Amino acid sequence: MKSRFQAAQYSYPEAAIAQQQINQRLIDVLATTNQTKFKNVLEIGCGTGDFTQRLANYAEIDNWLLNDLYQSDAVMQYLADQSWHSNVSFLLGDIEQIQLPYQLDLIVSASAIQWLNDKARFLQHCAKQLNEKGILLFNSFAPDNLFEIRQLTGIGLAYPTLEQWQQWLERDFVIKHLSTETIRLTFDSPLRVLQHLRATGVTATQQQFWTKRKLQNFIAEYQQQFTTKNGQVSLTYCPIYVMVEKKLF
Repeated sequence: MKSRFQAAQYSYPEAAIAQQQINQRLIDVLATTNQTKFKNVLEIGCGTGDFTQRLANYAEIDNWLLNDLYQSDAVMQYLADQSWHSNVSFLLGDIEQIQLPYQLDLIVSASAIQWLNDKARFLQHCAKQLNEKGILLFNSFAPDNLFEIRQLTGIGLAYPTLEQWQQWLERDFVIKHLSTETIRLTFDSPLRVLQHLRATGVTATQQQFWTKRKLQNFIAEYQQQFTTKNGQVSLTYCPIYVMVEKKLF
């Protein structure tokens, strides 16, 4: 998975239309707290830094820890131009395997949590690392995410439902925001859909080999089932937005 995302880092910014909408929506959710100053912040899965930049434009952060499986060139170039870059440090590696820092005021993650193996355990770890009334802000995706691809190929992640997230979250957090949304993109052809998925790294767990026949069948079925009124084809993202506050016990 690391190599797939690393290879996609240069094509990601232009292709990640839905992800950029999601990033801004997360900032909008955070803004409902009226908090704009945070001392210690951890961003999980910073990728190419689009959410990083949006958060930097919104909030004043004293100490910023960026995590990902690799260090993106785009993030490094962006930080080099910022006066506050000395406040940033990196924590490279699988967030489920490495030790998280304590006394965090805010943990954020945009379009990364869906890749975790044990999401419930991850939430428990976040609760331990947050200060009292610390905030956890992230998005995942609902079971219908990219249903077009799953329906035609049988490939897709196992996405928890909104109700499952609520059950996990209520153990250690007060839920401040929990919602889902549908983002429907359109493309000129099914091939453009596949190119979009490759460019964003969304196919990072796929090992399917596209034979000529498989590709022809995929294109024909996609056009038959998911062509829009204007002759394009659709691809559907279903993000779940979460903002919670650590409980006071």
